[in-house]
Amino acid sequence: PSPWPTALRELIRYVRPPRVRRWVRDGYGWIQPRFSPIARAAPPPHLTAEYLEMTRAAIDFNRPGIPVVASLPSVHIAPTYGMAH
Repeated sequence: PSPWPTALRELIRYVRPPRVRRWVRDGYGWIQPRFSPIARAAPPPHLTAEYLEMTRAAIDFNRPGIPVVASLPSVHIAPTYGMAH
C-alpha cells in the first residue's frame, strides 16, 4: 500500500557507503508514513479491474476451463503506512 515504487525500498540495501545507506533508509522511514495518506497507493479501481481481467483472460487462453479464484487483499492499518488504509 505504499505510494513509492517497490524498487525504491528494495534497492536501499545497495546504496554505498553504509553511512549514506542509513541516511537513505532513515529518510524513507520518515517520508513513507507522511505520504501514504495523501498519495495514491494503488491504481484506480477501473484500471485494477482491467488488469485482473487481462490476467484472467491470459490464464483462460493458456488453460481453458481452469478455475480462477480471487480474494480481497488484507487491510494495512499501520503507523508505517500513516494509517492510510
